[in-house]
Amino acid sequence: MRVIAGSAKGHALFAPPGLATRPTSMRAREALFSMLGGRVAGARFLDLFCGSGANGIEALSRGALSCVFVDSSRQCEAALRRNLGHTKLAGGASIMRMDFLDALKKLAAGPGPGFDVVFIDPPYSMGLAARAVDAIAAALPALLNHGALVAVEEASGTELPENPAFELIKQKRYGAARLGMYTVV
Repeated sequence: MRVIAGSAKGHALFAPPGLATRPTSMRAREALFSMLGGRVAGARFLDLFCGSGANGIEALSRGALSCVFVDSSRQCEAALRRNLGHTKLAGGASIMRMDFLDALKKLAAGPGPGFDVVFIDPPYSMGLAARAVDAIAAALPALLNHGALVAVEEASGTELPENPAFELIKQKRYGAARLGMYTVV
């Protein structure tokens, strides 16, 4: 697993030990950032269920202004801190080791500006992506900036979440993964 592009291009990334996390494949990560296009540079990025932090680190490497990484696992936090140090991208990062619903509530209640891009990559087929999309919708408009994009990765055989606050504008399958891109209605 490596950073694909930007200032940290080629840096190896470390995964948390064990089988509890499933890193986004390089192919799916390339597709995600291709779908996002030039919207990453200067963006505030939220990496929900971040695991090793590969997607948020990719965003920082490509010029995102900042990234908030959310995961409840100590092992993921340790791998993420190691990866941020190794890539020298810790300056734009904030880490929240807590449940994703608690993190979303805290972020929505905070004084800071909203996010331009949210990436949701929970454990597959557990309904967590739909719960995250619903929680983000409930926190509108505080959580997202105007024109924000929400991307979801789920198992290829799983339906992508639906919520009346969002429109699914694009979806693609990449091996075992399915990516969906949403805008606020």
